[in-house]
Amino acid sequence: MERNLRWGAEIVQMLGQLDGQGHIVIMIRHSERPSFENIPREQWDSVDLTATGIEEARNFGRALVGHHKVNDLQVFGWGFRRCQTTARAICEGATQQSNREHRHREISLRSPVVNGDEYRRALYSRPWNQFIGDWLNDGMRQTAMIPARKYAEEIYLSLLREDICHPSKTTVIATHDLFIIPLARYYFPESLHYVDFLDGVVLQINGDQLSVGYRGKIRTVRRP
Repeated sequence: MERNLRWGAEIVQMLGQLDGQGHIVIMIRHSERPSFENIPREQWDSVDLTATGIEEARNFGRALVGHHKVNDLQVFGWGFRRCQTTARAICEGATQQSNREHRHREISLRSPVVNGDEYRRALYSRPWNQFIGDWLNDGMRQTAMIPARKYAEEIYLSLLREDICHPSKTTVIATHDLFIIPLARYYFPESLHYVDFLDGVVLQINGDQLSVGYRGKIRTVRRP
């Protein structure tokens, strides 16, 4: 079924590469939104998904719940409206595919932003790739953002919360690329500064062993 996905196919494929022993947590970027190019900056936070984005999130939910490694599914939205809409659409697709009702829940984990005004000044003053590169390479003032490596470690520990790292359910968190990129870079130093729609990282936690998947690659390390 993942062959028919416009976005998210690599996530589904990586599930097949895991041995299924342990808790699985998937962090993905929200589905397709309109381009910010012609949208005033003060409206960016309220931008929702396109119609295509909603339907592709539903297809992703269908593919997930139909995967043999997924016994049950819990879905969270973390972030602005487009993240909540993505989580809701994933649940709609999962419900249609499985004939079992799935409802998303909203969560709020720690943001890397320390000072909103300083963060926005840094964001608006340079292209996105340069902004992310500066942050990943410790070129961002700590009064604006938590250092990326430190933030990745904090997010990883947050994912071990009992309500997220469920013993019998595969967990999906739909969020922003800003929250995913540091975690990908932590385990994949060669990773890019960009995460596509419905793409992200797959974590399998089993005792002191951690398997991390990103862009089709799986690496197994000891838990930090």
